[in-house]
Amino acid sequence: MDPPQESAAAGRKRRRRGGVRNRKKLSSQRGLPPAAAPPTPSSPPVKRRRKDIAGQAAAMPKRGNTSSLLDKMRARLSGGHFRMLNEKLYTCSGEDAFDYFKNDPNLFDVYHTGYQEQMSHWPEQPVNVIINWLKSHNASWTVADFGCGNAAVAKNVKNKVFSIDLVSDDPSVIACDMAHTPLEPSSIDVAIFCLSLMGINYPSYLEEANRVLKP
Repeated sequence: MDPPQESAAAGRKRRRRGGVRNRKKLSSQRGLPPAAAPPTPSSPPVKRRRKDIAGQAAAMPKRGNTSSLLDKMRARLSGGHFRMLNEKLYTCSGEDAFDYFKNDPNLFDVYHTGYQEQMSHWPEQPVNVIINWLKSHNASWTVADFGCGNAAVAKNVKNKVFSIDLVSDDPSVIACDMAHTPLEPSSIDVAIFCLSLMGINYPSYLEEANRVLKP
């Protein structure tokens, strides 16, 4: 017995339904998002790179800044040498200090360079106070300047001044141990120690000053 024949209308209806389903399937396939592409390294924005380059350029020392930095380093090095030599003078005798600087006179220049640098930051220079005091007193007084440095007292007053220090390239300065000077006894009216009472035997400097001072 043959199967019942499907009516033409039913066949057309079934085909239409299948077409609708096929169109929906295609439509859904077309709506799928595309496969994600593998990530690629993104280059930084141009503005960011320019900012980084500008920051690096600002961090690099300029020529003027380099010169200033070198000056600061030299000043620190000079200050370090001065402190070392200053400690040496405070912890040895006058005789040892005299021999020490006599063997290497350049060290005395280093010491006084550092000394002047330290003094430049003081609100008032003690040596200037002494100079002004002498100027206001008798110009006929004879003066002994123990530890004279650059002989500032002798250069700025009318008095006769014996400038004394451990070492000097100034022929007017007497280079010696301040405990044993070549000055005559009772020949001095004023004895000066301007920041120069240094060393483990500094009382002997005072004894020498007492020896050469007039009664």
